[in-house]
Order: sequence, then C-alpha cells, then structure tokens
Amino acid sequence: MVLYDGAGGAGADWAAQLTAQQAANLASHFGPWTVKPVADYEAGEARQHSALLYFGSSRDSRIPASFLDDVLTSRVPVLWADENLDQLAEHTPWLWRSRYAFRATDPGVSGVNRVDYRGTTLTRETPPGDRGIRTVRVDDPGKAKVLAQAQRPDGSRTPWAVRAANLWYVGESPFDYTSATDRYLAFSDLLGDVLAPAAPVTPAMEERQALVRLEDIGPNADPDQLRDIGTCLHQAGVPFSFGVLPIYIDPHGKANQGEPTSFTLKDRPEVVEALRFLIDHGGTMIMHGVTHQLGALKNPYHGISGEDFEFFLAHQDSRKFVIPDGLVPGTSRQWALDRIDRGLAEFGAAGLPRPQIWEFPHYAAGPLDYEAVGQRFAYRYDNTMNYASSVQGGFPDGNKRADQFYPYGVRDIYGSAVIPESLGNVESTGHNARPPRGPEDIIDAARRTLVVRDGVASFFYHPPLGVDRLHEIVRGIRDLGYEFVRPWDVMR
Repeated sequence: MVLYDGAGGAGADWAAQLTAQQAANLASHFGPWTVKPVADYEAGEARQHSALLYFGSSRDSRIPASFLDDVLTSRVPVLWADENLDQLAEHTPWLWRSRYAFRATDPGVSGVNRVDYRGTTLTRETPPGDRGIRTVRVDDPGKAKVLAQAQRPDGSRTPWAVRAANLWYVGESPFDYTSATDRYLAFSDLLGDVLAPAAPVTPAMEERQALVRLEDIGPNADPDQLRDIGTCLHQAGVPFSFGVLPIYIDPHGKANQGEPTSFTLKDRPEVVEALRFLIDHGGTMIMHGVTHQLGALKNPYHGISGEDFEFFLAHQDSRKFVIPDGLVPGTSRQWALDRIDRGLAEFGAAGLPRPQIWEFPHYAAGPLDYEAVGQRFAYRYDNTMNYASSVQGGFPDGNKRADQFYPYGVRDIYGSAVIPESLGNVESTGHNARPPRGPEDIIDAARRTLVVRDGVASFFYHPPLGVDRLHEIVRGIRDLGYEFVRPWDVMR
C-alpha cells in the first residue's frame, strides 16, 4: 500500500499524488499495489498488505493515530520517506527510543550532490529552490543501520537512508530531478528489501540483462545504414530491437527543398527489405508512433516525421529550448485508436509482421493515449508520463504530470507492461542546456545501474550515428558483466 499526504479527490495535493503514483509504478515490479491518502488509512490495514510505503510531503499533515500505531506495533515492513517522521517518534517515545533509535529533523541539509550506496556513487541534482534532505542522526548504531550516505561538495556527509527493525527511512522524495545516474537508483533497489525480502533470484539478477534499441526508423531511412547496423549487432551476437514509424510526412518541405511530401513504407520497398534484414538478423520490430509528428504543426521543430511530438504538444522558446505545452486538444481514446490502427495497416500493406510492442514518440502522451495503446499492444517500451488525474480522477491536466523512467520492468499506472529504457542515448550536441552525451556516458550509467540488483542496462541508438560508437557502447556494457537479451526477456 502506497500512502501520501493530504486528502483524495480533485482538491488534493497533486504533487503528493504524483509522488505516490511514481512509487506505485516501481512497486509494481514486485507485485500489485494500492494507493490512498494517509488520512484515509484505517486501523489494521497493515495486516492486509505485504508492506506500507508512506511519502511525507507536508509538515502540516496530521497523520492518523491508527497508522502510527500499526507502524510501531506490527512487523509489516514500512518505508517512510521525507517529512513527518517526528510524528511517529513522538507517538510512543519510549518504544521509538528502544526499537528504532534514530532521528530525522529540520532544518534539512542543502547542497547534497551525491549519494553513496552499496559502494556506488550516485548523482543528485541541486536545482534552485532545492529543499535538500532531512537531517538524520543515529542514536544507537546497534539498532539503526545507515544504508546510504548523502554528501555535499565540501565532503560533509549525513545519512540518506536508514533501517531500524521493520522501518526503512529515506530523507527525501527520490523522484525529483532524476537522471540515469541518480540516487533514484538506490531507492529502486531499496524497494526490493522492503517489498520482496524473500524473493528468489531472477534471471535478470543472474545475467545482468541489457537492451539496445535502434531509434526513429521511418520510410525515409537509409537501407545501407540499417544493414550495416544490423550486421554489426548480429556479428557481435547481440539481440536488438528497432523502432519503426510507418508513415513519413514533411508538411512544409523543410527537408525537400520547400516541397511538402509524404510517403509510407509500402512506397519504399528498399527500406522494407532492410527491415526484413534486421528481423532476420536478430531484431525485434517495435511500432514507434504512426507519423512521429502531428499534422502541419511545428511541434516543436518543423513538423517532420521522426523529429516532432505526435501525442503531445511542445514548442521552442527564444533559446531553442523545447518547452512542453500539454495534451493535444480535442483528442480522445478513439482518436488514438484510429491513428494506431492506421499505422498498423501500413505495416500490413508493406508485407511486414504486426509489431507487438509500442513506443511513444519522445515518450510523451496523455492518459487516453496510454489506454488506447494498452488495447492494441501487450508491451510498451518507453518511459511514462504520469498525471495526477490517474490518482484523483477528473480530466487530466498536462501541467500536473511527472516523467518517469524505470531501471527494471514494471506494470505502470495505466496497466501496461513497460519494458525499461533507463540509460538514454548518444547525443552529439547538447539539448535544453544539457551537455552532449557520448558512449562513455552511456557506459557510466550502466555501471551505476549495477547497484540495482535486478536492474537492466537499456539504451537506444540512432542508426545515422554509424557503427563505431554503437560497438563501443556494446563492448563497454558487456565488460561490466551484462548480457544483451530480447526486449520481453526482461519481463520474466
């Protein structure tokens, strides 16, 4: 059971709900879950669940005595994050001192830029307005064990995660400003101790599984590039996947000397033959949107397939930063289904097999789009856009959302089985004030992902970048002990 501060309904704290929702998505890796406000907790509910996860976000939240009693008197594992641990400690002070023997107090520790966990240094961003982490003091190391340490640039350290008896405590919400090398990985691993302490060793733990996906392949792709990439991976014994958009549109002729153009896979038989080559050489074809753009909109670039958003709106500001704008107006579940079906028909018209896995363009969509995909595909292979409306009900607000990646397979809030992509991709130029990323950055993220006991090293790659950097990444990830597998293998 995942619990959050505040009440339920449309008037609730949407940020707290998004935190709970992201925790529930991770928890799904270990089993089914429920989400509710801590204010609605009823005495004895702890005994009906394998564990409790509580995320404190408001100092003004008054936690029910029934919940505090169950945490202190039951043996059910409890993970408590961020605020309000003082209410638990003060509820039965003598029991707290004798059984738990640590404190989390304000003011918080600011400027923390790294977390050390299980011998691995993980990053932590410190944006303007960062609240920092709670100050944790262990009174009796024999009762309270420090699991992770937070560190400032000056070298000063404080506990980030502590365990005592049935209680795990993390000194902040781990979902803010995450990245592929972030302390979010430590939290993802800790969940296994709380939710599945007696779980058997899985193939992912034994094999250290890895995935590679070729990206943004449309009817305009270079067939020779595709064959070169496929040959490289096949000769290296690497199973792979490749994301295909079946319809190419350039509504303003940006890439065609000012002449608008569009064509499908069926119109490019040489590309279709190259896709068959990839399938025959160990590739799994994925549907990566339909057009990977939206009508004649510059969304946010030039409206060209493979560049723009398809199920979400965005624009570029004066700095050329991509700014999300929200949901596509006037769309519906049926609109998304019709669009998907149109794309599936194009695969059939080209004589290609029906893809069984879907990937949203730029990992961006609305709740109804996710529901539509769930009706057509057994798997998604992307990250999730979470909306507060998925918890509170009502119409989704594109500004009340949180993006989330996973270091392992999950079944997310939309009910979809999600194959993870967690390492990102090679970027020759920076993006939105982010620096370029090379093969060494992908490999470094894979190394840190080892801290998650069944974490998957999963990245994507654009074929026009050539084979050399791809070969370097594959070799580097293998040297870390990972074995490349097919996408659905990580969902066992």
